[in-house]
Amino acid sequence: MTNPLPADNELMAKPFAGHLDDLRKLLAWCLLVYAAAALVCMPLTPWLLGMIQRPLGWAGITDPDFLRVLDATGGFRTAVRLVGWGGLVVSAPLMMLGIAWFVFPGLTRREQGAVRGLVLICLGLFGAGVWLAWRWVLPVGLRWLLTVNDWMGIACTFMELSAYLAFALQVMLGFGLAFQAPVILMGLGALGVLSAGQLRHYRRHAIVVLMGFAMVMTPPDPWTMLMMSAPLIGLYELSILGVAMLEARTKRR
Repeated sequence: MTNPLPADNELMAKPFAGHLDDLRKLLAWCLLVYAAAALVCMPLTPWLLGMIQRPLGWAGITDPDFLRVLDATGGFRTAVRLVGWGGLVVSAPLMMLGIAWFVFPGLTRREQGAVRGLVLICLGLFGAGVWLAWRWVLPVGLRWLLTVNDWMGIACTFMELSAYLAFALQVMLGFGLAFQAPVILMGLGALGVLSAGQLRHYRRHAIVVLMGFAMVMTPPDPWTMLMMSAPLIGLYELSILGVAMLEARTKRR
């Protein structure tokens, strides 16, 4: 890929066919980096599985045979799933570089700097959400689910591996995506679509929406829903503060 920034920082006219060719190159780049990242993750699948299993120990589940597969293809299906998700996570920054190569020629230097900062913030918030879910939410959710089984008098001696992976990945991905809410709100505030006053006025409605989102993105237990909705509400309050600061800066200018 060539340098997306011309020396004089002037927008260079390009025919529609040229944009289509650039889009084709972008798609090819994304597929290439994803395939390469998946290949890198293939020998690391046992380590990836071990990392995803760590919340079991934090939840007090010490039985090494707690996770089981029900047929001989269980290990293969687990490896395919881990390679797919691992490749996506590893290749995401490189895919963003490709998108920047495609989009940056149409932006001014100021806009390019804002996009760079926005991408870094998005990656940081996504990582923070995934880490919070992995380190704290999953252990609490697992303990609560086992407590419910004990209360119902149901013996839970093992858990099917694919069910656990679906549970863990759903929670971690949900937290990572949910933590993008401040970026979206501040972006709308920067565009003038939302104001800090509107965000304050609709605070109660937003809390209901955030709790509904947490209910959809987490498994059906109240603790994980509350552990997602609580930081989301906190991030919403930070978004109000961020939009207010943007408005103050605009007035000073």
